[in-house]
Amino acid sequence: MKYLIILWLCCCHWIANAQTCTQPTNVNVDGSISSGSTVYQADQTINAPAPSASLVITGTADLQFVAGTQITLGPGTEVGGGGKLHAYIAPCTNKNDLLSTTSGFAPKSSLVIYPNPFNNSVTIDLQVAVEQSVSITLTDVFGKTVSAVLPTQTLSAGSYSYQITDADIAAGVYLVQVSRDNTLEVKRLVKVD
Repeated sequence: MKYLIILWLCCCHWIANAQTCTQPTNVNVDGSISSGSTVYQADQTINAPAPSASLVITGTADLQFVAGTQITLGPGTEVGGGGKLHAYIAPCTNKNDLLSTTSGFAPKSSLVIYPNPFNNSVTIDLQVAVEQSVSITLTDVFGKTVSAVLPTQTLSAGSYSYQITDADIAAGVYLVQVSRDNTLEVKRLVKVD
């Protein structure tokens, strides 16, 4: 499993660097932002805040970070009072391709899992921006499937909500894997007694 992840990261890094990127290699972001929608993109890394600085996001501010390999949110980063921060690891593209006419960055989907940790049931909320093939699988940390929450199917753009209420799932650490078209997103989920 460890070697598969390393191979996957190497392939993603090669694909991201196989194209010509007009974005800066590294970006440092700091300041106080209370309104507007802003996209920061870097070919490799984004650091927030910049060393010895702070980043405060409040009000109606909506920041999008898109970096090829790494996004570091360090001490001094604060999001509150309605502010939003979205961070994505994605290959470098033309920044204009990321902009939507309504809300700035248009990700393929957004995934929220709550409560986490959970006891008896957990909710998985999925936002899909464009029609795509999606599946949701719950696995143990070794990759063994515990539950096929959503078998592969084509979903139209919209909001979807799924619940896992399986009392047979033992307390422990699990992975929620969301596969959509050619991407895989994995989030950690903890079940407690």
